[in-house]
Amino acid sequence: MTKFLEPFSKKERHRIVDQLCLKYPTWFFEVLTQVEGKPFVLEPYQIDYLLDESDFKIINKTRQAGASLIVAAEKFWKAYRNEYYRCDIVSVNQREAQGKIAYIRALWESLPARWRHPLSVDNQLAIGFHSGARRSLINSIAPSAGVRGGKKDIVFDEAAHVLNFDTCYVAALPATVRGKGAMTVVSTPLGQRGRFWEIWSNKDGNYNDWSRHFFSWFDVSFFCTNPTAARHAWENEYQENWAFMPELLERFGTDRLKQFARVMTQEEFEQEFCGRFVDETTAFFPWELILRCQRNDEPQGDGDRDYITRWDARPKGNENPVYIGIDFAEGRPGGDSTSIQIVEEDPSGVLIHRQWYDLDYRSGYNDFDKQIAFIGDVIDRFKPQRVSVDATALGIKIARDL
Repeated sequence: MTKFLEPFSKKERHRIVDQLCLKYPTWFFEVLTQVEGKPFVLEPYQIDYLLDESDFKIINKTRQAGASLIVAAEKFWKAYRNEYYRCDIVSVNQREAQGKIAYIRALWESLPARWRHPLSVDNQLAIGFHSGARRSLINSIAPSAGVRGGKKDIVFDEAAHVLNFDTCYVAALPATVRGKGAMTVVSTPLGQRGRFWEIWSNKDGNYNDWSRHFFSWFDVSFFCTNPTAARHAWENEYQENWAFMPELLERFGTDRLKQFARVMTQEEFEQEFCGRFVDETTAFFPWELILRCQRNDEPQGDGDRDYITRWDARPKGNENPVYIGIDFAEGRPGGDSTSIQIVEEDPSGVLIHRQWYDLDYRSGYNDFDKQIAFIGDVIDRFKPQRVSVDATALGIKIARDL
């Protein structure tokens, strides 16, 4: 590009670059903005996403790849350039929702002064550009009935982890019908279940119009020593066979990523950093059944009080029956954790999940004596009517001793 601009005067060069920044989001962000005080250098997968003009887009991605940032950036660019534009970014909860607006505000603040047009709206959950009736607006909201209505773009961030994503998806989709409304769904996987899995896998062939973007750890320069070579090896040498993922990681993973892989099970690593939809055909209780029994354990905003308070101890004066279930494990690297689950039975007989603990080497409990001491403290705090222990395998001797 520098060679292309050589014949032009300095003034003409600035004019051409300005026009390119207004026409292409990739130019806008790399030329004009910064992230954490440094120039915004886009990864190839981020460029592919920004240049995709599809109405429906889905992203299956590794953790910590900047997916939420690049989706927020795309909506910022559209709101900045288009009057009357509106977008709702839906996150798993109110706290996460605030983060998306913070991304956009930081990008706006990094613009050169001559590009930094005044904000018409500026608060923790909304940011707007242009003025009066021409205003464009980006709202960041928790999943609730607030997704209905209006004419807008919709983004679902970490969609697979939104408990009521299926309901919100159906409620939000009609809002994108009029004008040039678009929907973006982005998430790490959570098993072969739910709407996110259905869209990505094009289950039943109902999602042919969706544009798909996939980036694993080996596409991210922070995680991978040579992203181009690593992806070629994964697709051609290993034929995308998951049995070879540890070998790919050993060849191309950074020391930092390998460190994280060592403190996770292989299944956890493949879900969180590889974008793998873990098969649950051998699970006794499938995720679909479990999630139907779940409710949020923190307020979701928009006046929604339908959530469960997590306990640190049995509340004073509470006389409802409380039960504790324990499944023991050694808690070694690559293995299972000792799982402690605490439920309350309300007067109608409904069991309410109040607290849980996972004890393993990551939390300093890969020793059964330490685990027993912790369990004793839990029993003192929750005063259960009954403690049930898995008395098979490792639990045989421990249950007898208890």
